[in-house]
Amino acid sequence: MPDCNCPAVFYAGKFAGGCLLDADAAGVFPLTLKAEPSKIFDYFSNMNAVPLKMAKMYFRKVTRLDSSEICLDADMIRVLIAIDETKDIGKVAREVSMDAPTIKATISKLLELHLIEPVQARGVYLDEAFIHALKQNLSRAVGPMAEILIEDVATDMNLSAGEIPQGQAAEFIGSLAMEIPDEESSVRFKKAMLELIKKQ
Repeated sequence: MPDCNCPAVFYAGKFAGGCLLDADAAGVFPLTLKAEPSKIFDYFSNMNAVPLKMAKMYFRKVTRLDSSEICLDADMIRVLIAIDETKDIGKVAREVSMDAPTIKATISKLLELHLIEPVQARGVYLDEAFIHALKQNLSRAVGPMAEILIEDVATDMNLSAGEIPQGQAAEFIGSLAMEIPDEESSVRFKKAMLELIKKQ
């Protein structure tokens, strides 16, 4: 292993050692870099965008094709481990407890080293645990009609009951709540589900 003062070293896109991962555990990242991200890097490192704009950007890990050594600092390691093309940068920042200036600077470094690349946001759906909680809470309000109501509302919204986009979750819950005859039960259902949406 080369002499390096940084917490970890990369050889051709593979962790060669460090305080968080070792060579055997890390392996090679499965995605290859298809284009130079210089324009993205320049934009990201110089932008004065509002945090919301930055938070909605998506990136994925890439495999470096050269054999040069790369030193990473602790922030870069934390972010690189957390990055996933299904997570926006806002979620990554929350996972690693990093403020906006630090996450922006760290992403810029990773882009410059060609260790990540920007990707288009993929459809993100409510997970199985949420759908299960949805059925349970609705069943408490309307009994065995719950699954039928879920299917009907999903159909009305041109959705699949098993694939509810996170961006339409609140609308979906609101539509279901309107189908609950008892007003108190409707309010209770809506409140419980909106709390769960916040955790998605």
